[in-house]
Amino acid sequence: MTLRELAKLFFPDDSLYVRAERIVAALERYASTRWPGEQFLIKPPARSTGTPEEIMWFALKHGNGELLSPRQLRRILAK
Repeated sequence: MTLRELAKLFFPDDSLYVRAERIVAALERYASTRWPGEQFLIKPPARSTGTPEEIMWFALKHGNGELLSPRQLRRILAK
């Protein structure tokens, strides 16, 4: 699942702007709670399989722990 798929699955009726805001808020929560303990793992924890947390893990892992801004995420979601 990608960030685009996550947005469509969990926020199907929201505008692009609202989807980006909600996902960034979730990423911020994840980054401040679970990410510190999971960032050095080679793959997401098994408990995250198939969940939004799995996608957030990949987003932060591939972004070297950097959070996306709402504007960056809107660009990604708009493609």
